[in-house]
Amino acid sequence: MDKSGFAAFVNKKGVKIHDKLRADPASISKREGELLSELLDLMNFLDEKETFFDFEPILHQYMISLNAYYSKWVLSVLKKKVKLPALQKFAEDMKVVHDHFVNSFSESRLRYLRIAIYKKTK
Repeated sequence: MDKSGFAAFVNKKGVKIHDKLRADPASISKREGELLSELLDLMNFLDEKETFFDFEPILHQYMISLNAYYSKWVLSVLKKKVKLPALQKFAEDMKVVHDHFVNSFSESRLRYLRIAIYKKTK
């Protein structure tokens, strides 16, 4: 993979958050602060790589991280007392994510959502 396009994408995201931080530090969410730190780490990582490098290990690690993130997200929604329409909408959205990123989280998470919806309809 040629790192230049990816580095430009990462840099653009980082600059956007950094500019927001400089303009109004109170407007930065905890997640945006964490993301900015992650983007800086990623830029440092990319600086150490040759112009062309094997992106497959990075993609594999990203899919593992994505799976963990969505799994935690689904479980956190299930633990909350969410009303049926919101739970149904969430399940639909998660199905779309799962259809586009098959390995983003396990099929069991969708089953948990379907069970939660079924229980709320009773």
